[in-house]
Amino acid sequence: MATIEGTFSDDKLSGSLDTAESDFIYGYDGNDKLYGRDGDDSLWGGNGNDRLKGGSGNDLLDGGYGDDTVYGGTGNDTLYGFNGNDILFGDGNNDNLIGGFGNDVLDGGEGNDIIDGAGGGAYIGSSVSRGANEIDVLTGGAGADTFRLEGGAGRDGAGTSYRFAGNNDYALITDFNPLEDTIVLRSIDTSGPSFMQTQVTYSLGAAPSDLLLQGTGIYAEFANNPGTQELIAILHGTTPESVNIGGSYFKYVS
Repeated sequence: MATIEGTFSDDKLSGSLDTAESDFIYGYDGNDKLYGRDGDDSLWGGNGNDRLKGGSGNDLLDGGYGDDTVYGGTGNDTLYGFNGNDILFGDGNNDNLIGGFGNDVLDGGEGNDIIDGAGGGAYIGSSVSRGANEIDVLTGGAGADTFRLEGGAGRDGAGTSYRFAGNNDYALITDFNPLEDTIVLRSIDTSGPSFMQTQVTYSLGAAPSDLLLQGTGIYAEFANNPGTQELIAILHGTTPESVNIGGSYFKYVS
């Protein structure tokens, strides 16, 4: 096991070619380039616009703050964008991609991937700071993929989600396949300073015309705000008639 640390400038750091060696690589500040190479490595970009490549092995890659580009490589990898407008590529095998704050692009590549554009939030409406106009582009790629729209189980326990009318937050899922993919939604929302539980119901309809996107919109209605439907996702390339909110490809968690 080796620990490799960068500086507060722009660093280029590489791990070992030994498949039995697990490297811990820290970029810290600056626009860094981190390469895990062989082995099960852990890479942290830190501050700056970083580029992380896991290489072979089952790697953990965290872009940190900034607009980062992260490649998992071969192996079953876990990729975090954290904060900023990030681009995550799972590449091959079964990967876990978590976008976090910002307008992210997540592409699982081949394999059965879990793709979470919101990331971090234990609840859809947990009372944490949220961005406006946060639009995440989620692509599962080949394989049976899981798209998590319920806030997921991120690293810090307090990330973002597609919630609150007027903020224009939603996920654009580019390649949803009802024959093999799954979308996870939350049936109970916790919002406000008192963290009161609120029932959430979902419906499908056409995507809003002002977005100039064709597809099926997933809308959430919260019991404490009846009559208001909030767009949380668009399934590109589908129609409301081709998708059923009660279908087995929707999974509900509380």
